[in-house]
Amino acid sequence: MTRDSAQVLDKYEDSDWKELPVWVREAAEAIGYTKKLWNRDKEPDVCEMDWEDLNASQQEAAKRLGYSQQVWEAQGEEATSKATSAMKGIRLEDVHKHLKWTIYCIQLYTETVDYQFRVNEDTGLSMHANRVVEAEEVIIQAPVGPSVYEELFEMPQNGNLSDERKGFAERFMEWQRTHQKATRVGAQNMNITIKLEDFSNPPITSKEHRPMPSEDFPNYDMEIFEHEIVIAEFVPSPSKPNYVLPATRRFEILHYDEGLLGLDGEEGYDPSVLKRPPTLCGMEARSLELPGHFSNHASGASSTAFDMMYGSISKEFPPIIGGDLPEWLSKEMAAKERSVDMDKHFPYVFTRRGLKPGTEITTDYSRWHWSHADTSYSSICRRTPIGYFLGGTNRKRLEWDSLSPKIQRATRILGYTQALWESGETTPTFEKSWKKLSLQEQEAAINLTGYNKESWNKDKDSNSESDSSPRISAFDLEWAELSEEQKKAAAIIGYNENNWGEDEDILGDDLYFYNLRPELRDAMVVLGETEATWEEDAEEDTEPWFDCLCGDTDCHSSKEKGGFRGVKYFPLEEQRKLAPLCEPWVQQQISWSMYQLK
Repeated sequence: MTRDSAQVLDKYEDSDWKELPVWVREAAEAIGYTKKLWNRDKEPDVCEMDWEDLNASQQEAAKRLGYSQQVWEAQGEEATSKATSAMKGIRLEDVHKHLKWTIYCIQLYTETVDYQFRVNEDTGLSMHANRVVEAEEVIIQAPVGPSVYEELFEMPQNGNLSDERKGFAERFMEWQRTHQKATRVGAQNMNITIKLEDFSNPPITSKEHRPMPSEDFPNYDMEIFEHEIVIAEFVPSPSKPNYVLPATRRFEILHYDEGLLGLDGEEGYDPSVLKRPPTLCGMEARSLELPGHFSNHASGASSTAFDMMYGSISKEFPPIIGGDLPEWLSKEMAAKERSVDMDKHFPYVFTRRGLKPGTEITTDYSRWHWSHADTSYSSICRRTPIGYFLGGTNRKRLEWDSLSPKIQRATRILGYTQALWESGETTPTFEKSWKKLSLQEQEAAINLTGYNKESWNKDKDSNSESDSSPRISAFDLEWAELSEEQKKAAAIIGYNENNWGEDEDILGDDLYFYNLRPELRDAMVVLGETEATWEEDAEEDTEPWFDCLCGDTDCHSSKEKGGFRGVKYFPLEEQRKLAPLCEPWVQQQISWSMYQLK
């Protein structure tokens, strides 16, 4: 018997124990539920018993919850069938392997002529002006690190590991063994573990995503993909050899979720034509600029610096003019217009006003951050519209070289080669019903085609094969019920007979699927989990990143208003005023909101 099949219990399956009506809680207790079992989606042993073995009070409670003897026993047989099916699983050698991690190594000076890194007790690593900086002056002008970046940065395709990169890897591995698990305020990805062999994986993406620093632009202005990680080492500069950060802060691991997503928006997006919100499905690459990444959180006029956006943006989303804008916003509009003649390729960080030495460098996050939901796999903005990649009526199939590594991997899982993709044909996999697709084929179909179980089967008129039963994974089974292949996969992750089924998550808390090492994700497939199932129930995180420091209690991001959660939560009038200064992704979301009102 499974809880989510019961009529009454199904109604409350998303409720916590304390939220259940008293009569439901009492009946559930009578058949063995406790607060702990309910909140952890576990079932009591009574659920495995035959109806005739239940005592009178248990039968009565089951009836109150919508069960009859026939329903109880039928669902028990169904659960057994599902468990047996789940136990068959997939062999590890049959898993379409996830991409190996690519490691990029960067050294940053702890102090330059322009700025100094400091560790703040409340916010972690941050940048502070190291000289008098005039208003609208470029903050970062001096070299940001040693000039050996070419030898250090990436593993060459010829497989020859440079002495500089080898030394970096060895220092990092020693630091990771000693300090990574230490409490470090503001540090991310504490649960990500790098292995020495990761440093020997050459990049599979184009160099155009990773321009190196130059004399004119000393920053690292990169685009990174899901399988790529940047490791930054903080070293003293020749002019300040004695200024070092605490040993726990010598390295920072900057994984994919540290990049800014969707800055360029969806190419050619027009809400009046597409009749849908913009999508991030075709924009795997995320922007990561160093050292500017370590500027701290701020919103609006409280920030000390801002990124000059490309001048063309104003033409796409004309600014409001006249007295409708606050003074600080009018000044920023004017500063933006003055930046149009500058080199449009580089996102220079300018001061909003004159800064004294020691002033923290903060930037306005409302320029690019729409919502926390943008990072969630299950959010609407991450879904693939049907025909987006494959093409269809009034839309051409995307070029192979324009597909991201993740989407190219999905095409291969579904049977494509580059030649077959470019031919415009489909593969035999598309003739299968959803039920007959493997777990990885289902995930690939979701990512590449935009279909889910219902729409895939409907498109093939295969409703007769539809399967309405809930998904079951190996994690729903007892250790003794696992196949030998599943036990082997569980051991790769770190489970054994003693800790299997325990509440402690040995993988770490709040990790995205791509945060897991590739071999762990491969093992998870054997256990019945992919990104599509791992994050299918993820809810939007509405916790604020920070509280605006402008002092106005009516500010959209003040503590009184709930703090900064993204432009999505600003009043629409405020969104419209900010739009000309925002990145295209945020502009497109605002355009969709305005279109819906029309």
